[in-house]
Amino acid sequence: MEKAMIHSRLRRLISWTPRALVALLVTPGVALAEWGLNFPRPVSPIAQEQYDLHMLITWIVTVIFIIVFGIMFYSIINHRKSKGVKAAQFSHSTKAEVIWTVIPALILLGMAIPSTKALIMMEDTTESNMTIKVSGFQWGWHYEYLDHGIEFYSKLSTPRAQIKG
Repeated sequence: MEKAMIHSRLRRLISWTPRALVALLVTPGVALAEWGLNFPRPVSPIAQEQYDLHMLITWIVTVIFIIVFGIMFYSIINHRKSKGVKAAQFSHSTKAEVIWTVIPALILLGMAIPSTKALIMMEDTTESNMTIKVSGFQWGWHYEYLDHGIEFYSKLSTPRAQIKG
C-alpha cells in the first residue's frame, strides 16, 4: 500500500516538473521593468569608491559563504551516523581555536582598511559645490542650504488624516 502511494506521488511530481519549468522560463518575459540587483552606475569619485568597497566586501562574503557551506555539506555527508560505529570523542583543539579566531580577525582587518579609506574620502569636503546643514529631530529632518538661504523640514510620520482614512 505504502509503495503504491510513493509511486503515485513520484509520478505526480514527474508530471508537474515540465509544467513548472515552462512557467519559470516564461515568467521573465512578463516582468519588463528595469531593475538590478546591484547599485546604479556611480557618477562621482566618492560613489565609485563606495561601489568598489561594496563589490569587494560582496566577493569576500561570497567566498566565505562558499567555504563555510562547502565544509558544512562535506561534514553532513561524510560524518553521518552509521549503524554500529561509535562516535569519536573530542574535547578541544587549541590550534583550531586560534585559527578560527585569527582568520576572521584578519578578514575584518582586510575589510577595515578600504572601508576607512572610503570613509576618509567621504569626509573630505574641501571641494564641495554646496553646503547643506542637516539637523535630525524626532520624526523628521531639517535641511538648510547655507549658500542659498533655502530651508525646509521633512517629516517621517504619517499625517493623522491619512491614517484614519
